Amino acid sequence: MSTERKPITIYGQTSSPDLSSLQILLKELGIAYNGPKAPSADEKEHLDYLVVNAEGGEPCIQDPNTQTVLGEIGAVFEYLVSNYDKDHRVIFRRGTPEFWLAKQWLCFHVAVQAPVFRQAQWFKTSQSREEKLFGGATGRFIQEVQRVTAVLESQLAKQEQKYPGSGGPWVVGDKLSFVDLALISWQTKIGTILEKDEYDGTKYPHLQSWIDRLTSLPSMQQFCRYGS
Repeated sequence: MSTERKPITIYGQTSSPDLSSLQILLKELGIAYNGPKAPSADEKEHLDYLVVNAEGGEPCIQDPNTQTVLGEIGAVFEYLVSNYDKDHRVIFRRGTPEFWLAKQWLCFHVAVQAPVFRQAQWFKTSQSREEKLFGGATGRFIQEVQRVTAVLESQLAKQEQKYPGSGGPWVVGDKLSFVDLALISWQTKIGTILEKDEYDGTKYPHLQSWIDRLTSLPSMQQFCRYGS
C-alpha cells in the first residue's frame, strides 16, 4: 500500500492576508497543496462550500490524507503543525512553556490582531455612509491597530533581552515559529491601512527588524507582498 502523501486543497481569496500566512506555513513545512480555490460570494452560500466551512469564511482546507475538512485560520494552523511538523521546525515541544505561549499568541492573532486590522481596513476604505452609521469607528480602529502594533513591539523587545544571539527576536522562544508566520501577513499591511501621519515605523524598531527578517524568507517573498 502506498503511503505517498496527497496534496491538501486550500480555499481562499488571494488578497487575504490569512491565506498568505497559510501558504507561507505550507511552504515552510514542505507540504504539497492544490489551490487556492477562490469561492465567489454566491458559492460561499452554497451548501457544498458550507460543508467545507460552516461559517462560510476562508481560508480553509481539505486534507485527503486524514479526511479532515477544516476552517478558521487558528484551527488550521494548529492542525498543520501538529500533524506535519514532526521535526519541530516551527512548533515547540509539547509541555514546554513555549508550547503554550505559542498557543497564546496564536489566539492573540485570531481574536485581536486580525479582527482589528480587518475592521480598520474596512472603515478606512468604506464609503462615508458607514462612517455616519458608526460614527467614530474609524478613529477607534486606527487606535487599536496602533495598540496591537505596540503590543508586538513590546513583546519583541522583551524577547531580544531574553534570547540574545538567537537570530531574532521572535515572538515566542528562540526560533522562527508558526506564530511569527501567523502574525506577519496582517502586520505587513499596516502601510495600506494607516496613513503616514497615523503610523510612524521608527517608534517600533524591534517590530521593523522582525518584519525585515521575515520578509527576507523565500516563502514570504512568494506569497506576501510587503505593503500590498
